[in-house]
Amino acid sequence: MLLGLGTALVAVAVTVFAAVNWRRLDATAQGLALVALTGALAAGAARAGRRGLGATAEAFAAASVLLALADVHAFRVGLAPQVDARSWWALGLLGVAGLAVAVGSAARARGAFATATVLAQVALPVALVGRTSTVAAALAVIVQSTVVVVALGGLRGARRRPARRVGRATAVAIAVGAELATSSTALLALAEGDPVPRWWAVAAAGAVLLVALAVELRARPEVRDGSLSLAVGHLLIAVLGAATAAFGWDGGAPVAVVAGIAAIGLLGAGRLPRPWSGAPTATFGIGLGLASLPVLDAVATALIAASEAAGRPWSLDGATTAADLALQPVGVAPVALLGHLAALLVACLALGRAPAGADGLARRRAVARTGWAVLTVLLSGLLLVPMLAPVTIAQVVLGALAVEVAMVAAGALVGAHGPRRGLVVVAVVAQGWALAWGAATPELTLQALLVSAASMALALVAARRRGLDGIALAAAAWLGVGLPLATGLAVLASGRPGSTGWAAAAVVGAGLGVVGQLLLDGPRSRSILDRRMVGVALAASAVVHVLALAATGGRSALDALAVVLAAGTIALVVHGTRPDRRALLVAAGVEGLALTWLLLAREDVGLVEAYTLPLAALLLVLGTSGARLRAAGPVPSWWTIGPGLLVAVGPTVALGLVDGGPVRPLVGIVVGAALAVGGAARSRRAPFDLGVASVAVLALQQAVPVVGALPNWATIGTTGLVLLAVGATFEQRRDDLRSARRAYATLA
Repeated sequence: MLLGLGTALVAVAVTVFAAVNWRRLDATAQGLALVALTGALAAGAARAGRRGLGATAEAFAAASVLLALADVHAFRVGLAPQVDARSWWALGLLGVAGLAVAVGSAARARGAFATATVLAQVALPVALVGRTSTVAAALAVIVQSTVVVVALGGLRGARRRPARRVGRATAVAIAVGAELATSSTALLALAEGDPVPRWWAVAAAGAVLLVALAVELRARPEVRDGSLSLAVGHLLIAVLGAATAAFGWDGGAPVAVVAGIAAIGLLGAGRLPRPWSGAPTATFGIGLGLASLPVLDAVATALIAASEAAGRPWSLDGATTAADLALQPVGVAPVALLGHLAALLVACLALGRAPAGADGLARRRAVARTGWAVLTVLLSGLLLVPMLAPVTIAQVVLGALAVEVAMVAAGALVGAHGPRRGLVVVAVVAQGWALAWGAATPELTLQALLVSAASMALALVAARRRGLDGIALAAAAWLGVGLPLATGLAVLASGRPGSTGWAAAAVVGAGLGVVGQLLLDGPRSRSILDRRMVGVALAASAVVHVLALAATGGRSALDALAVVLAAGTIALVVHGTRPDRRALLVAAGVEGLALTWLLLAREDVGLVEAYTLPLAALLLVLGTSGARLRAAGPVPSWWTIGPGLLVAVGPTVALGLVDGGPVRPLVGIVVGAALAVGGAARSRRAPFDLGVASVAVLALQQAVPVVGALPNWATIGTTGLVLLAVGATFEQRRDDLRSARRAYATLA
């Protein structure tokens, strides 16, 4: 990565330098310089490859290919300026691709093969730029791209029998190209207005596809599964395009055919012959995507409606859904729309059936089920709610809330085990509908949040009692986020400023986190579920706290920001009293320091250090005294002297970045260097970390204006050379980095 980035930067620097100084050289000197440099880099890549220096070979090979492109341009300007630029560059790209293959073979550089693959595919489109677009030209581009990808992939793959390997790769390339051409002909012909294909055209296309698949199956040991996946995907495209054109189908028949093919192929993937068993599941995504085409009109209409609601929150008056959202008539009849949606969802379930049995995806079944559930809720909410007119938005939201409460109450009474988990699914769907369409008015939003919070509290108690870990954790997460947001919205609805509402939300969120720890993580509760629920509550309160900080960060909301920081500091101190959460004390110190700075800024205090240094001295005394009184083992320096040093150095560094004067940056750099040296000498991590961070930040802030005054090519080239030097000696630098990490690990 370093070598690639360094090579790119050097190439950019060379380009910028050439743009500035290239005209000072004559054409002969320009050509000789570029060719000599290209040859030297190619030879260096080959030599590095023979010596086993893979990273260096990759860098030199990439640089030689980039300079070869400059050679093509130089030869055209100096030798053949009258030649058409498109034709010249098409041939030049093919030549550079050949050079990349040669250099990659000599240097064993994979990046050169990848570059050759890209350049060879671009050659024909470059030659066709600006010319009349035809079906033949489009098919030629598709076939050429496929041949290049498969042939170069075959050349780079195996280690034995190169002649047979190249032959099979070429056969596969021709087969895939034939598939692409055959499957695309129907669609391109329709786009060009050509006559509709007949039965013989469909039969010929099927025969070509079957022969191509047979060739690929025999050659599969020499190629990857990508060509087979491509073949099956284009078979689905051919079925849809040819059948629609030849038989005059409407929008419903291709949906059923393609979804059926995808479902049958996926459900039988485990019982297919071995060469087919590795076909990627994404292949059938092509068919499913095509199957969804008939519902795009309805989906687009529903998305526009939802975006209107999201773009005008709390501005709708609760009239009918269609009138409020200015809905256009849905392009598909409701019955047909639901039929297409059902076919699409069935096909999606079939798509998820095949990878569910694979070992690599078995651990992700819960995530997959969650994803499909979310997709179902979104599709159903977007597609069905706009079709419910003249039902009002308020009626939809209140009805969804009633269903949610009923399902949660039923689950709390009879449980949610086994088949009864459907109660949870229905409750989640209803909650999603209520929250999505409750954004129409502030009253509906507040009702949705409060009812959902109450439902989640009931679900939390019932799930914890019955041992349903997943439901309990999800309910705790939603309660920790939803109740604070509902509180903030209630404050906002009372006429207070928005910053006050966010401050109230932060206080409630912090209080919920503290109450959760005191109730669930006390001496009487040692269960794993309770500890996980405390972690979820802490994470939820952190989310609300971050949102409140972002919303109250302006200068017009300093009072609210002070309340948010105070609530966060207190909550972090309470959570940090647990032995396994001592790291939160550092975050509490940071927020407390920020609160101190905020209060000082409100009082227009200029010399902040006069107030922070005494506090830093007190913290240092307390930290060192506590470390000496501790009997069992050494204490990390971040717990003893870290808070004091942070309070002492932090204000100077922070103000040095925004003050603009020379005194604070100079003092910060000197003090930071002293801390870094002292921490390294005394094997203390806290002063070393703070010193290095202070020097790095302030030095970078002072160096940016100087670097900005340098020529662009000098800055870019220097950076590229540094990266090249590090990459070329990567093994040594890696050993140095490991030594530095081991030394850093010894710091206390």
